Amino acid sequence: SVDETSSAGSETVGEVDSTVSSSPSSDGESVDSTPSGGIPSASESSGPDGSRSESSTYVKPTPLSYDDLRISPAVEYVQEDASPSDEFLAAVRDFSYTSSAQVLSGRAENTIYCPTSVYYSMALLAAGAGGATRDQILSALGLSGQSNDAFALQCQLLSCHTRQESEDSTFLTANSLWVRRGLTLQPDFGRIAAERFFAPVYAVDFADPATAGWMQDWVADNTKGLIRPSVQPDPDAALYLCNTIYLKGKWARPFFESS
Repeated sequence: SVDETSSAGSETVGEVDSTVSSSPSSDGESVDSTPSGGIPSASESSGPDGSRSESSTYVKPTPLSYDDLRISPAVEYVQEDASPSDEFLAAVRDFSYTSSAQVLSGRAENTIYCPTSVYYSMALLAAGAGGATRDQILSALGLSGQSNDAFALQCQLLSCHTRQESEDSTFLTANSLWVRRGLTLQPDFGRIAAERFFAPVYAVDFADPATAGWMQDWVADNTKGLIRPSVQPDPDAALYLCNTIYLKGKWARPFFESS
């Protein structure tokens, strides 16, 4: 998924680690944050007052834009009335049933799990993987044999079709890629990440404490401040992928919290 600038070879991110954190409330608001790529839990990099981390070594990175990747405007967006295929939706449902049974088994506390968050993350990773790693991810997602462009388009259609932001209902998804400085994304992976998953790309130094703060800030910004996870990136990691899902909706039949 990334090319070493100092060599002709490439490194592929092959293992996926996912954590889920969410909080429902009486007004129907919940958020889901799924860092993928092995982000372990750690102490906050921000100050005791919750302020954002700063670093003296370099300034906060600016993500690559569509223009940087030279993406054609003709394929940047899809038709508003376009819907994902029935076959793709069936694959998402099957993954949801299977993974939910595994993730939620034995949990006694009140828990919300969003399979789509993990599905988007794994699909994007598959677009940057190769060989057996790619085959195994696509098999788990029910997408075996499909090209990167084919399943990435379906993910984009699902994201656009479900996106909602109004006074009564909000459903938003977001993705981002964090790449170790000195590495560059392979062109096709960068194109799919931007075109189909709307994922900004940040070039960072994972050894700098500020990077953890910026990743935490990104999650907080995309969950309207409801989640700011503790992360500590591996200094030697090549790439991290973050996905968030934010939901707020009014109940069709409201209830009283006292009940």
